[in-house]
Amino acid sequence: MNLQIFSAAGSLKTMDTFTIITVIAIILFARLGIRLLFGWIKVNKKNGDEKGE
Repeated sequence: MNLQIFSAAGSLKTMDTFTIITVIAIILFARLGIRLLFGWIKVNKKNGDEKGE
């Protein structure tokens, strides 16, 4: 097992560009999904209040 992966200084040496871009893309898509989910819940709650449910 390579211990450099778990050290703060060694992690940048072992990560290549594709891995960094993939991690950034996953984080951005997760944030977008959470924003869309909470927006959808807010709209459904507002529509439910207007219908009198």
